[in-house]
Amino acid sequence: MKEPRYISRRFLPGGREEALLDSPDGPILARIFQTTVPQRVVEEWFAEVSALSVPGVAVPTRLSGQAAGRFMLSLPAPYADHPGARSPEPGEVAARLSSLHAAGHLLLDCPAFIRDDGGDDLLVYWGDTALRHPFPGVSPEVDAGGFAGPCSDYYQFGLWMKNTADRRGEAGCDAGTVAELCSHSPRRRAKAAAEAGFFPGAAAMDSQPRIPDAPVSFLLSGPWEARDSIVNEILAAASRKGWPARAVRCSPGEAGRPLPDRPRGTGAVVSAADLLATLFPGVTGVTRLLVVDQADFASSDLIHMLSELMEIRPPHFRLLISASSAPPGLDTGRASRIELEGERTTALDSPSGCGSTGWAGPSWYGPRRRSEFVPGGEVRSAVTREEAWREGALRETADAWMAGLLPESMRQMAVDSLLRTGRATEALTVADPSDTPSRAEALLAAGRPEEAWETLRNPSAGCDRTRLAGLLSEALLGMGRLQEALEALSGCDDPATTVKKASIMDLLGDPGSALGMIEAALPAGGPGRSALLCARCTLQMRLGFYDGASSSADEAVRIDHDGADSAGLARSLQERGRVREVTGDWRGALEDYRLSSLLVSELGLRSERPVETDLFILESRMGLGRDAARTREALTTSLGSGGNPMDALKLDLLDSCTAALAGMGSEGLPTAERGAAAAASLGTPLLQGLCLLYKGQLHAQAGDMTEAAEALRHSRALAGLLGDRHLTLLAGIALAEIGESSEPGILRRLASELGLTSEAHEASAAAGPDDDRAQALRALLKLPSPMRACSLAVRFGHGGDPELLEDLRTARRNVLSTLPEPQRRAFDTMTAALERSDAATPEITAAMSRNALQEFSGWLAERLNGREGIPELAARLGLDTLSDSADGGVMIGEEPEPVYASGPGLEAARALAPLLAAALAGETAAAETVMSPHDDFPEIVGSSPGIVDLKARMTRVARLDLPVLVTGETGTGKELVARGLHRLGRPAGPFVPIDCGAIPEGLLESELFGAKGGSYTDLRKDRTGLLEEASGGTLFLDEVGNLSPLLQSKLLRVLETGRFRPLGATVERDAGFRLVAATNADLRSMAAEGAFRADLFFRLSVIELRTPPLRGRAQDILELALLFAGQIPGDDPPRLTKQAAGRLVAHDWPGNVRELRNVIQRAAVFSRGAIRSGDLDFGPSAAADEHPASMETLQSAMDRHVASVLSACGGSIRRASEVLDCDPKTVRKRAKLYRGRLDRKGLPGT
Repeated sequence: MKEPRYISRRFLPGGREEALLDSPDGPILARIFQTTVPQRVVEEWFAEVSALSVPGVAVPTRLSGQAAGRFMLSLPAPYADHPGARSPEPGEVAARLSSLHAAGHLLLDCPAFIRDDGGDDLLVYWGDTALRHPFPGVSPEVDAGGFAGPCSDYYQFGLWMKNTADRRGEAGCDAGTVAELCSHSPRRRAKAAAEAGFFPGAAAMDSQPRIPDAPVSFLLSGPWEARDSIVNEILAAASRKGWPARAVRCSPGEAGRPLPDRPRGTGAVVSAADLLATLFPGVTGVTRLLVVDQADFASSDLIHMLSELMEIRPPHFRLLISASSAPPGLDTGRASRIELEGERTTALDSPSGCGSTGWAGPSWYGPRRRSEFVPGGEVRSAVTREEAWREGALRETADAWMAGLLPESMRQMAVDSLLRTGRATEALTVADPSDTPSRAEALLAAGRPEEAWETLRNPSAGCDRTRLAGLLSEALLGMGRLQEALEALSGCDDPATTVKKASIMDLLGDPGSALGMIEAALPAGGPGRSALLCARCTLQMRLGFYDGASSSADEAVRIDHDGADSAGLARSLQERGRVREVTGDWRGALEDYRLSSLLVSELGLRSERPVETDLFILESRMGLGRDAARTREALTTSLGSGGNPMDALKLDLLDSCTAALAGMGSEGLPTAERGAAAAASLGTPLLQGLCLLYKGQLHAQAGDMTEAAEALRHSRALAGLLGDRHLTLLAGIALAEIGESSEPGILRRLASELGLTSEAHEASAAAGPDDDRAQALRALLKLPSPMRACSLAVRFGHGGDPELLEDLRTARRNVLSTLPEPQRRAFDTMTAALERSDAATPEITAAMSRNALQEFSGWLAERLNGREGIPELAARLGLDTLSDSADGGVMIGEEPEPVYASGPGLEAARALAPLLAAALAGETAAAETVMSPHDDFPEIVGSSPGIVDLKARMTRVARLDLPVLVTGETGTGKELVARGLHRLGRPAGPFVPIDCGAIPEGLLESELFGAKGGSYTDLRKDRTGLLEEASGGTLFLDEVGNLSPLLQSKLLRVLETGRFRPLGATVERDAGFRLVAATNADLRSMAAEGAFRADLFFRLSVIELRTPPLRGRAQDILELALLFAGQIPGDDPPRLTKQAAGRLVAHDWPGNVRELRNVIQRAAVFSRGAIRSGDLDFGPSAAADEHPASMETLQSAMDRHVASVLSACGGSIRRASEVLDCDPKTVRKRAKLYRGRLDRKGLPGT
């Protein structure tokens, strides 16, 4: 049979075609369309449509399939013209549409006509619009999933009149009527259709419903037809506003589905985030409307997701729930309610042909009709139980299993559903005894990791190895066995497992290795790359590699943005915001946090660390009080509604932070104390340390310096325990603010090394000279960090700069205008001094000045008699330290010479700054007159022959531009030697230290040599290496023996040529640094064995300095011990008893000076004025340390001990006898015997 030939064709919306064909039987008109509806349904619908006999309406007479899902409908066209070419009168069109409606069918398409043999124009009704959903070109309410009815065809009728107005000459209808018929509002269409006489029976609602203003609304009671009309009006109104709108129609046939009214097999929906992503894919930043109709038939899973949405209340989102009565499980108390009058009825959606009445509209399963629901009738389910489970029906599946309604084949699905809905105990009872993974997962979820571990030790055959490894790791983590948890994951290298392994390694205190593992996994790429980059960013921040962290976060953001992964983008934006915040780009961080928060809210996401916590802290620090208050309210919703103690702790932490910023003092203390106690009980030392930090700041604001110092020291101790250098820095700055820090220079250096911009400025403001302080305050205002700038200016002054003072006042007023009560009142009180005319310096009362002057006068009298010195003067003034060195505390005066101090009496001491400068100058001059010879290296303490010789050698080589190799045991001060050489030899240049053993090999090369932008994936700009940073100064390579052979080779070339080339660069650069290397390894032996390049060893060891072990410098032990004891904060440094001094001298000190410092500081903390023998704790090996390893006689041991004490006492027999508590003759005799024994053995003396 000959195929039909195209005469003409045109394309219609929705991928449809209309064609005029020449067939053997004459011309035919065809409609070609695509649908996902099964062919059986298409054939049944065609049979119903083709059987219609409606006056003035032509229906298709033939259906043929062209390809999978593609069909052609056709009917004879005797006059061979397109339907759109004919334009009958509007009254004729309306009459034919009314006839079609009376037959229970809707056109839902633009009217088109053909002429029959008798010359009449027939309306063509194809019926294909009921076979696709959604369908372009239909009325707004139908397009959004609303209810099709005659008003939907009035819209099509209006469009036809508008399009054919030129051909008809506008006869019989004015433009106003046409506009009303084309209106978004079904009510206005019905009213216009009736008033124009086209559809006399059209019924319009009495009033025009409006979109509810509330985020959540309920439409309840009344007849279902009335609810349908209101829903359609609201959907149409949303469309008119340009809002994306979607109606989800629940029905008994889809009662078990988590998200009904959509095709089968389109993905699982188990959370509010899934719901929004499915219904509004990629839509953010605009208001969205979701209507859930006939929620009487909503599944428990859908009810749960709606409850989540009601709790989260995403921005730019409206939810309308329509039902005959409020669905159980949904709280209507916080929502708007619209209660309708009349008999309460419920609607039923069912497939056409199932005996239902009403007009046929489109749906995912084909034409459906809407009629009243009669309880007890038979309802055909649209999906099977298994299909519903795959779509996310977890609660329905779990409940059905527990009720005995599911077959055995669904047991595993039931176990999975119970686990994912938090019903671990029930899952354990349902899981098959031979199903090891499921039972282990249930035990873990029930908080029983030990039993889970026992179960996993003997897994059943055929279990997935990766899943078993993950579960075993979780069990071991729950038992606190971190190393074994890490080993359990060996061999699993997918991105998620790699991130998990890195997290465990970080917990084990090895972030460097964790970073190396992430680096190794990144080149593989794939869908998990963004998560890997975020993990790398976190580790790089932990290690202080902020440039790398910034690059990692930037790439993660780009990947998620390009891939339209909104959830991933929210995570990567938060990560980038954290990098920007710590590196000083606060405005950029604020933008990232806010966009991340918007995405999280709009998608309904939840996370362990909500981005709003970061946003709230930053907004508070920036003085954005109103914004911070709104963010805090959002956090109350997300964290404060579940009764979770950890969430309550986080809220207390945030409130304590803002209280400390605002200066609330005692008013904010209860929150900080409650948070610290909760953190301790929950076992979260980091959060405990932060709460203690804020507690200390609040105590200081309340004037209780003793409690403040105790809390801040505790916070710093926890930071040291955790290895958290950032918290260490924050606690150190807070201690400096109350005068407790004796080393402010270290704080500034640490902040600079970590790249923490705001903290570096705060440290300079709290502990720097006036010029630095003024510069730091300006930088804080620029960040902007106005609250900290104002509080630090009040506390330490601003150098008398009137322009800066005016800027501080402006910032203060701006902050006060935004802060809510009681923060506004507290900040106003704390910073009021800035508004006074004498605000250039901190307030010092007359009484304080008078008392300080009296103490100075009393000291001066004693000083003239030689009875008191600078330490006693500091004690009289309530100071911990008093010095002319920048490392000695906070600058309290500059004229005639700088004076530095620390301790509670800072304010009073400021009034005496000129007198104190004179006293310090006199003390220094007196000391210099007796110091002989001059000491070039005062940082190296000791007068033993080994130290004297070391300093002499250092003086000779310090100014020589030759490599120096410093060798010696661990803890003997190799870095002090390197710093001393630098200070004497290249003081104007930088001192750049690097620990070759602390950085992974993969990162060390780029750290040393730098890299050209683009030389590896995440490097967008040039990165300066440490070789270049050290130009003009000293590069100190600690533990140089850990360098890889490759880096040894490259370093040798630098030393030989004086030039180096960054990674990816084509041009070499000059290496203008002086190299000092250090090691505790025997490089000579390593070179002989091939473990270290011999040529590099000889290059490094041009000059070799060896630091003597402490056991070889016994006379320095007591001097060092007293030095370390004096560094302990307190009114008076503890002294050493004779017995304690004896034990110290006798100890072997395998840990050298570092061990001595730890022993003394530990003993000083627990001592009461004096360190006694019992206070000394040498650790578990103390007994072994106090005796030589070799066997010796009792007499020999006594002689050696006496000789050691004598050496420690500088050869003074009298002092040694006092320490040993024996007769001086005994000391002389024993020392003589010991020296004789050494002479006979040919050994040097002590």
